[in-house]
Amino acid sequence: IHSTTQESEPIMILGGTLERALLKNIPAPNIIASIDKIQIGVPAFHFFGGVDRSIPIIELESGSHENPLSFAVAIQSTLAFLANTGAIPHLIGAAHEPKQYNYYEIIDSVVLPNESYVLVRPFKMWEFISANTLLARGDQADIFSATEGHVIMPPKGIRPSNYQEEVFFLSRRVENITL
Repeated sequence: IHSTTQESEPIMILGGTLERALLKNIPAPNIIASIDKIQIGVPAFHFFGGVDRSIPIIELESGSHENPLSFAVAIQSTLAFLANTGAIPHLIGAAHEPKQYNYYEIIDSVVLPNESYVLVRPFKMWEFISANTLLARGDQADIFSATEGHVIMPPKGIRPSNYQEEVFFLSRRVENITL
């Protein structure tokens, strides 16, 4: 369970396949898949799931660091997950109706070559950008988006906190799913 630097709705990040039964009633309207195929290095969930990575993995971004509701989302998500796995008999309170989730697949990332580069403007989480959008400028060639997509996990401002990692990811909207 993590939180994000920018204000964002809670997000479930999948490691491996979509295990629908495990995700029911988790209060995160957005699901992200395939980040491990694009991310530099390995995501945090890489170290879990068993030696052969056969155990489904769900990472939760519960909202922003500063939002007090992020803590409540983390607790509700933990209880829902425990109920979904049978570790506790059921969720406390009334039965939950099926919910719609936005399912996104990471298809690209933006990396800046050195510290002379800054984004041309702050980008917002989930913002849709077109292919060939100017993203950053520095002491070498300008950086343009290679594809269209939704911005995922951008920095708060125009500078990344770490130039050794992605500045943000791009995702295409795959589908709306009901769990």
